[in-house]
Amino acid sequence: MALKKMALVSLLGWPLATVAQSSVTLYGVIDANLEYVNHAGVVPTAANGFNPGPGNDVYRLTSGGLSGSRWGLRGNEDLGGGIKALFVLESGFGIDNGLSQQSGRL
Repeated sequence: MALKKMALVSLLGWPLATVAQSSVTLYGVIDANLEYVNHAGVVPTAANGFNPGPGNDVYRLTSGGLSGSRWGLRGNEDLGGGIKALFVLESGFGIDNGLSQQSGRL
């Protein structure tokens, strides 16, 4: 009976000894530009007689003025014995249309 109790205590204590610390961080950068251009004409080509036409006001939202917009997960897992597993998963996206950037890669 004592042997069974010792085995049970040993089995109950074993999972607690292997609990590792882990950390996962969700991060991101959103870079959007609001742009206003006055007197914007069309590109002069041979088809339009190289005439830029009348100037128009243009308002637009563009993505990635200083850096690309992106989101990511970064984390580590302590495997024990001084060994850690590290990971980074990152993906870019267009803030103006929501399409995946970087050729759709993660």
